[in-house]
Order: sequence, then C-alpha cells, then structure tokens
Amino acid sequence: MTHKHDIQAQFVENLKMVCPSNVSLAEELAELLALSSDSVYRRLRCETEFSLSETVKICEYFSVKLPFQTVENQFLPFTPSVYSNDKKGFEEY
Repeated sequence: MTHKHDIQAQFVENLKMVCPSNVSLAEELAELLALSSDSVYRRLRCETEFSLSETVKICEYFSVKLPFQTVENQFLPFTPSVYSNDKKGFEEY
C-alpha cells in the first residue's frame, strides 16, 4: 500500500521542475494561495495536504495537470473535459 503523501510528494517534485530556477516556489505558492510561508512549507514537506481547490489553482497557474494514482500506484495526469452545465449535457459527460 502506498503512503498517503506519495501523490503530493510527486506533485511537489513536478512543481519544482516547472518552476523557473530564479523563482522561489514557496513564495509563488504563498502569494497564489494567500497562505503564510509556514503553511506553504508544511505543504511542500507533505506535512499538510493541499486542498483540491489549492491543487486546481496551482495546476492552472503552472499549466500542469492534476495528478491521480492508478491501482498499480502509477501516476496519471488528469485533464477534465469541458461539459455543458445543463442536466442532459452532464449526463452525457
């Protein structure tokens, strides 16, 4: 069984790779998420989990895909499809 923070740890590593080297990832996230530096560092160390809304905001900002895990513990990117807001459209989705 995988540790519950494995997905977040992989997500943080991916963010470090896409964040420009001249930019502090922690400072960017603190500003983006309106969090204290301490709160951001707890998330980066996987002591606190990112909320889903925080994760979505980060993905949009850095143009990365949401990480999800398969049964075989392989990570898969997830990009939601656009669907209609009407009931019929959602059922078709």
